[in-house]
Amino acid sequence: MQRAAILIGVSKTGNLQRLQAVASGVQAMEQWALDQNLERDLIKVITDGTGRVDVQQIKDAIEQVVERATVDQLIVYFAGHGVNIRYGEYWLLSRAPEDTQAAVNVEGSVVLARQCGIPHVVLISDACRTAAEGIQSQYVTGSEVFPNTGASGLERAVDLFFACTLGKPALEVKDPADAARGYQAVYTEALVDALQGNDSSIIDQLPEVDPTKAFVRPWPLKRYLQAEVRRRLAEARVDAAVTQTPDARITSDERAWLACLPLSRRGPSGVLRGGLPRGTETYGLNEHAEPDTLSGMWRSVLRNDLAGRRDLSAQLLEATSWRHARETTLLTTSLARSAAAFGPDHFPTGCGFKLRGARIRDVYSPKASCEPVGARGDSLQIRVREGPAANVLLTFQDGNGVVLPAIPDFVTAITFEDGELETVTYEPTGRSPRRREWPGEIEELRHLRAVIASSARFGAFQLEPDDADRLASRMQDAKNVDPAMALYAAYAYHDLNRRDRIESLQQDLQNGLGLRLFDIALLARSLPGSCGLANNGVFPFFPLLAQGWALLRAHRVSLPAPVAGIERHLVPSLWTFLDATGVQKIRAAMRAGEV
Repeated sequence: MQRAAILIGVSKTGNLQRLQAVASGVQAMEQWALDQNLERDLIKVITDGTGRVDVQQIKDAIEQVVERATVDQLIVYFAGHGVNIRYGEYWLLSRAPEDTQAAVNVEGSVVLARQCGIPHVVLISDACRTAAEGIQSQYVTGSEVFPNTGASGLERAVDLFFACTLGKPALEVKDPADAARGYQAVYTEALVDALQGNDSSIIDQLPEVDPTKAFVRPWPLKRYLQAEVRRRLAEARVDAAVTQTPDARITSDERAWLACLPLSRRGPSGVLRGGLPRGTETYGLNEHAEPDTLSGMWRSVLRNDLAGRRDLSAQLLEATSWRHARETTLLTTSLARSAAAFGPDHFPTGCGFKLRGARIRDVYSPKASCEPVGARGDSLQIRVREGPAANVLLTFQDGNGVVLPAIPDFVTAITFEDGELETVTYEPTGRSPRRREWPGEIEELRHLRAVIASSARFGAFQLEPDDADRLASRMQDAKNVDPAMALYAAYAYHDLNRRDRIESLQQDLQNGLGLRLFDIALLARSLPGSCGLANNGVFPFFPLLAQGWALLRAHRVSLPAPVAGIERHLVPSLWTFLDATGVQKIRAAMRAGEV
């Protein structure tokens, strides 16, 4: 198997603090690659030790590997400053954030990496994460670094390893000085130790690959790093406020491996067995295990809900509350708020919006009549005049706003918390025939929806492979009940590279409601290159969830000219939430009939 490695280190970004541990991390990875017998000309080191690092250097290095058409595995490693923008990671290069393109758009790069022809791509991010608003990088758009060769029928595996979980942006470190002080090479040190085979518990035999060797595979490595990095940080007494738990998204199959070692290094458990990838049970994939992190708790609760075991979720939260008081409080508070019903369940027009935590100042829709209900400015009854839905622009008291589709026979519930658009849900109106389609366990379904919505806000809605079928089954139960659930599911399936599941979601919405949601059509690759009025049946005219913005270029999708660049006016939120200037631009485009 021919392997390549591109190792990127940027210790100094713009006017941010220099990261002292970057150079040593890159050197350790380079030495490991040499020890793995990678060809010298297939190991490319790009650092700012001799000059600035720019996007084109990385693009050129990757393109050279892709054009060889002989490489079976490409590892791209990054150490430096990173930001979480709209629930996506960006690697900041030397000229960022002043140069908004001087960054790597990781999520967009993943889309293109799946199509580049290399069977297994691995992205490893040892980024010193800072909240975007902390370094004025909200406007960073970054670049995709894999060639855009066009979608092919076969998408390959891309595995991602993050030093920090991509969580709720509001919880990230605001002060870059704090982040820099807390940044050490602990993640890379633990990673290299594991890849060198220094912990035999994560080493497997793969007789069908090579019976004379031992291997380190992605799944056991993920679980090992979560535990080992946490242990090392505790020993180093790094400030807990500036550290987060490592995470990974694995889409490669169980035969994939990252390190090849002498057979004498194999672990005590022997040959890989069937079922779940061997080693995952050692590192906490068991739904009865007690998770050590916020994201781990979310996933355990989600897994229990998918299995219809809310009782296990309650027991889990009670058992862990004494160890993780802050995390458990965040989880339970968000979950309770998302699950609590409020406001009317029907409107005389058969369609409406209701709000919690905010008030409506203005509303506009060219294809629907909208009338306030009551004097509090928190409810609207809507009559869709034509089509399966109508785009509605809601402006709130602070001037910020959101575009949401109003769907006949549905009530849309919008919840704000501390000025942030927290959740959007859809339910059939109380007097709609669709209400009869709800399964008998309505509270179970509402709780599952709350778990999905809340975990998505904290960046923890990630499915393991065996969860995908469970979720598909529950989504089938909830078909035509809440389109927002389909949105969350589509992004989770995208992370697993399960386009078949995304296409199924889209077909269900098309058959049941006669519409397509922008995000699902984007992920299913069914959007035309330019999205305007000709794009009939797609609502709205840009992504509903904020994470969709990072994927537009990679999918070769451009927005109508009047709203191009509108992402510069997004307020940090899980949902696409516009500032006052963005609202004005959208209103003008809607009034002019341009979107």
